[in-house]
Amino acid sequence: MYFTQIILGLHHLHNNSVIHRDIKPQNILVDNLNGVRILKIGDFGLSKVDLTAKIEHIEENKYGNPTAVYGHQGETTIYYRSPELFDGKEPTEKADIWAAGVVLYRLCYRKQPFFAPNGLEPAIMKNILMETPNFSNEVDSETISFLKKLLDKNPDTRISTKEILEDPIMKPYILKFLEKLSEVDIQATLTIVYDIVFSVPSCLTLQ
Repeated sequence: MYFTQIILGLHHLHNNSVIHRDIKPQNILVDNLNGVRILKIGDFGLSKVDLTAKIEHIEENKYGNPTAVYGHQGETTIYYRSPELFDGKEPTEKADIWAAGVVLYRLCYRKQPFFAPNGLEPAIMKNILMETPNFSNEVDSETISFLKKLLDKNPDTRISTKEILEDPIMKPYILKFLEKLSEVDIQATLTIVYDIVFSVPSCLTLQ
């Protein structure tokens, strides 16, 4: 259920053209609201706004190609950095998806998917770029398949937040979270419920 909340939060950010760029356990805050644990994404120090996603019907020949992102400079924590960022490419929302995939892998396996015994950045980078995580049978095959969609080294084919929320594996967790929220005083959670309702894609039926 924790991962569900992270994705709902990322979906809201991405819908508003915000790339967080530093998703990791240390930046996930836990609040207790009348007995229900609510996760909040914190530390937007590296976040960027994708201006091209906010501009529609641009006449490219007239206005040129606008800069893709504006925001703070800096690098994502290396263990959660997606492969394309090592090539110097501008971050997109798919970098957040990769980082969320690393978080989910850690939740499932209790270890980093790309680990270097010496802890040196070049070795970690090599593992992220060249190696495949160990998907052992400690985790069921459906979850492994889902993890592979998140940890796809190609950002173009890596799954989006919308596709994550539409994946059959997520529906029971979304329903469980909404059920938990229904137990909390509605006045105290009005904003949370509003954000969730408008974060879930309309094609996902919560019946």
